[in-house]
Amino acid sequence: MKKQIIYISIAMVIGAFLVGVFSAFYDSYTADEITVNQIEASLNTHCHCESISKDMYSKGVQYSKAKGFSVEHVSFSLINCKYESLQKEANRIHQLLVNDVEALENFNLISLDIISEDRHETVTIKNGQLEI
Repeated sequence: MKKQIIYISIAMVIGAFLVGVFSAFYDSYTADEITVNQIEASLNTHCHCESISKDMYSKGVQYSKAKGFSVEHVSFSLINCKYESLQKEANRIHQLLVNDVEALENFNLISLDIISEDRHETVTIKNGQLEI
């Protein structure tokens, strides 16, 4: 009888721990999904492109030689955009995202692939900071 009470107590503690872990993960995922939706809405509203599409969203520890470590990563393709200079457009987009997205600095990695017939360039925003 005493062993059963101990086993039940241990099972309840483990169960409570797992519920807490899954709840925290779900809350974090939901917050990141809101941020991704805000980024996408801002790009669609302010960028002059034929099409804008979300290519990938991932959450979890990742490593890339080019981009280093990241926890959250979202990638968008901006097709046939109208702009004069990549540097000016990257700065303009970054400022728009800073203004439109509440938790931009908390989102680990945003990649914007700007694609046209004659070039393919990538703009990266890491932890809210613009990197080209």
